[in-house]
Amino acid sequence: MTIQQQQIQDAIQNSTDWQDAACKVIDVFTQEGRPFSSGEITAALRTHRPDFRFGQRGMGNYIRDLFFSQAIQFVDASGNPIVAWQVPRVTRGLGRTPAGLDVFVYAPTRATGDAHDFEIYVPEGQSQVQTPASSAPGFTTPPTPTTPATRTSVTLSGPPSELIATVQGDKRMRVPRHAFEALSHKASHALRAGDDVFISVNNDEVSIFFDQQSGASRFSLTRDKGAVKFTAPDDGTSFAPGSVYAITVEKNKLTIDLNDPQ
Repeated sequence: MTIQQQQIQDAIQNSTDWQDAACKVIDVFTQEGRPFSSGEITAALRTHRPDFRFGQRGMGNYIRDLFFSQAIQFVDASGNPIVAWQVPRVTRGLGRTPAGLDVFVYAPTRATGDAHDFEIYVPEGQSQVQTPASSAPGFTTPPTPTTPATRTSVTLSGPPSELIATVQGDKRMRVPRHAFEALSHKASHALRAGDDVFISVNNDEVSIFFDQQSGASRFSLTRDKGAVKFTAPDDGTSFAPGSVYAITVEKNKLTIDLNDPQ
């Protein structure tokens, strides 16, 4: 057993659930300045705490919750905290991992996220009961300015058919996190925790960009764990509660055709 494996074993031996254990493994990696993927966290838990039951998709979703809640932090050379990057990557098909899966690597810089070797062997788990993730995701012991770089990679959840926008009872349209993840891969655009998106609305279409656009309104991706909610502009455009619209992922933006509800 390596020193780091012993550190992981010691850190999670008293954890009472897999979310707590995952955060403690992240702490070990960040304190060592070691890149990691959600697969590596899953592998660590299945090796050292095989009594926990969870699915790898659940782990990936939980880590994304941490990212969009700004709970994964790095530090610069001076010890100052810096926010994580979410870097889109694609699997090559090493080991049991199929090729062509969209994943994310979380990194202190775009370059380190691009360079991280995230594909590893992940042991099979027990019969996987999806334990609900914490409603308030975060580290048991929040990262401190002494915490070095952290990186995680996660598989996107859900098929593209789930790319839909819904209008809530308060007339706000909600665009789910999965849509921005899909655009991140399509545009090869890395996000930083706390990034905004830019939305323009007219009578016919909603357009959403990662980059600032003239006349577009700014919305935070952090407020709703990667999803965005917004109202129609005061120009005669309206969103009818209960309406559902397909989201199209283009090269550099998301579009929603307001003339074609589902």
